[in-house]
Amino acid sequence: MFELFTKYKSALFALSGAALPIAFAIVFPGPAAWRIAAGAIAITVAIALPRIVRLADRPENWVNAHLALTTAGRALRILVQAPAVIVPFLIYCRVGHDVFPGEVLGLGVALAALALLLSAQGFEAIGISLYFRGTGDRLNNILLGLAIGSGVGALVAWEVPGGQAALFLGVAIFFMHFLNGIASDIRSRIAPHRGVGIFFGTFNPIHNSHLGNVRRALDERGLEKVYMHLTLVPKLHARALAAGEIVIAKQEAGMRIYEKTATANRWKNYFPTGNRFYEYDVRLALARAALQDVGLADRVEVLDLPDLYDRKGFYGVLGYVKKLHPGAAIHGIHGSDSGGMWLRNIYEESGWIYPFPVIRKDNISATAIRQGAKGMTTRVVEEAIEDLRAGTYRVSK
Repeated sequence: MFELFTKYKSALFALSGAALPIAFAIVFPGPAAWRIAAGAIAITVAIALPRIVRLADRPENWVNAHLALTTAGRALRILVQAPAVIVPFLIYCRVGHDVFPGEVLGLGVALAALALLLSAQGFEAIGISLYFRGTGDRLNNILLGLAIGSGVGALVAWEVPGGQAALFLGVAIFFMHFLNGIASDIRSRIAPHRGVGIFFGTFNPIHNSHLGNVRRALDERGLEKVYMHLTLVPKLHARALAAGEIVIAKQEAGMRIYEKTATANRWKNYFPTGNRFYEYDVRLALARAALQDVGLADRVEVLDLPDLYDRKGFYGVLGYVKKLHPGAAIHGIHGSDSGGMWLRNIYEESGWIYPFPVIRKDNISATAIRQGAKGMTTRVVEEAIEDLRAGTYRVSK
């Protein structure tokens, strides 16, 4: 029973959005056929919602990869998710007001549908923000946010007290989130030529793209210094390990190799960058050695704050850097890949950070390096990886 619950947990989160529409479809006066249709549509959308969320990730990630701007990707995400929000709302309007579907598509209902779509995105944004701050799971948080949006649609369509207030709340949150993204995009193009940089990530392992990004930021933004901090265990994996959804199948060559278990959520991508991760102390040592190897050790400091990271994540590390340099402009370095753009969300929510996005155009891949590819990282890192495979490497911080 527990395995079934965890495996289909995302479906249950999505189905929670159908509960309210179904309840009102049962008790609301109106033609039985349309009330049945409303319930059926609510269930159908809920079942499809995990797939819709995964589908929406694709165009957003593609646009982000090519532009390294958050606004365009988020706009595409809204378009992909629009049918899942608007179609049920129109059916609910038909049930609530007993009019032919063509009559539903008036200006007032069209504006209400648009407002509902934006409101649902607002509740989704709250879920994503909570995930980045360590609460919940990204997929399930998004599903719950959209489920709330669907429930608000039923309340508005059937003129239930409190429905419009919830709608306006979601819209207000959406505009704050969207405008914050626009401001971040502007700051990424118009930034002061001073301050310090931050660069967070797994660095699994550090490679030439990472080093090139740091050097570019130092030179182009005239930075005094860059602070790096590595992920200890990615939050996605830490939560999945605690829930028993993945396990460390084996450890070899300084890496932990993950596998999904029978309780793994079928809709969740546990390993977006592969299932092999070098241990934190190995990645830390390799990062410091690589910076020394390319002559950046005097301008880049790799922080090691595991206790702070465990408590507050990268938000805590960022706060630490701000205390070291009060009043200084903080520049957040990130790539345009999905991991880099996730990091961009943290920068956006952390005050007046100036993003330094780098559009990935090379074929350098940490996954390829872990599989034995050469020429993608520094000589000292390649030698260390060979020693790890031979079992002769000793970590020295």
